[in-house]
Amino acid sequence: MVNYILAVTAVYRITHLIVAEDGPFDLATRLRTAVNLRDPEHESWLARGLSCVLCLSFWLALGPAFLLPGQFVFDWLGVAGLVMVLHKVLYD
Repeated sequence: MVNYILAVTAVYRITHLIVAEDGPFDLATRLRTAVNLRDPEHESWLARGLSCVLCLSFWLALGPAFLLPGQFVFDWLGVAGLVMVLHKVLYD
């Protein structure tokens, strides 16, 4: 149970860092800018994904899902779902 809570909070923290913060040495800002450099007026699907907490957390939840004991797909969707609930509780 503790591992699931740690996985959810870690995924949420990394997601929020990439989507909404500058990050250390402005790394998150540079990442978002680099993805959108080609045509700032027409965002790529990757740029849109890096600006959405719910979208990015879905993909970042893959990492902990490999490490958690249990069924991979349920762990992946469970971590992503709990990150979504946490985000909705905090920001809606």
